[in-house]
Amino acid sequence: MAGSRRNEIIIALIGLIGVAVSNWDKIFPSAANNPVPSGDINVQARYYVESAGLRTGLEAIEKARAERYRREFKLSSETVDCMIDMDIPTTQLVEIATNVLKAHFTVDELKELNRIEATPLMRRVAEKQPAIALDLVKGIEDAAERARRRNLAIAGGERKVVQRDSACPAQ
Repeated sequence: MAGSRRNEIIIALIGLIGVAVSNWDKIFPSAANNPVPSGDINVQARYYVESAGLRTGLEAIEKARAERYRREFKLSSETVDCMIDMDIPTTQLVEIATNVLKAHFTVDELKELNRIEATPLMRRVAEKQPAIALDLVKGIEDAAERARRRNLAIAGGERKVVQRDSACPAQ
């Protein structure tokens, strides 16, 4: 009987430990609420940029732009690399994003954003950020190309239908 009781206590303790481990963030919320314990706004802004997937998104756009240059202009890899190197580097874009965040959010707001970014769903969003960025850029490029063709037609006098917008009259 004593052995049976001891086994029940051990099983109960194992169950209790399992519940405690699975709810650790609720038992000790400071760990979950502060993925970065720093009170420095620079640290919080940089962490947000990294955890939100902004850097990886920008890097994916840079790679896609290089591939587009290779295809569109039929250039060597060395020439394309030179063109990319002469563009605004990703590190500078990350710095710009960090400064923008600091201008628009307080350190406490950034801490809250970082807490949200630490959730499983937002980690998944960050993983998808490169693909999201590429799809977004492609959509913008497609829309810009349609607008460019339209504007060339308007500028060339090819538009014969009266335009309803007086800011862009027909020829």
